[in-house]
Amino acid sequence: MRTVRDLMMKNVITVPAATPVVEAVKTMQEKKIGALIVSEGEKPVGIFTERDLVGKFFVIIENPNINEIKLGDIMTKHLITVSPDQAYSDSLKYMEVKGIRHLPVVEEDRVVGILSVRDLLNQVISDYQHHVDLK
Repeated sequence: MRTVRDLMMKNVITVPAATPVVEAVKTMQEKKIGALIVSEGEKPVGIFTERDLVGKFFVIIENPNINEIKLGDIMTKHLITVSPDQAYSDSLKYMEVKGIRHLPVVEEDRVVGILSVRDLLNQVISDYQHHVDLK
């Protein structure tokens, strides 16, 4: 059985909580990613996703000091993580139950990767490709 380690993206972009939201959004757009891990040193303390941006959109754009809004002010602070040795199928179930699209992969209190629902879906399609006629 494949594990999270087999599927996770290893080049994770982490940023400090003091990072301006405007800068974080530019980074996400440039890197074509949907989430940034917010950390203090090597320890993950939150996540900032496209959903956080949409959910706080009016708070952000209506603030006259938009460039002063920091990730720490609007990130998701309750960080849900997964172990790299967990079965990928368990992670998919976990994401569905929690209603999330990105799981930071943490080992010994350090982020070692990130797993997206897209990564998992691609693996599921690959696993069941012989059952599906994609004409």
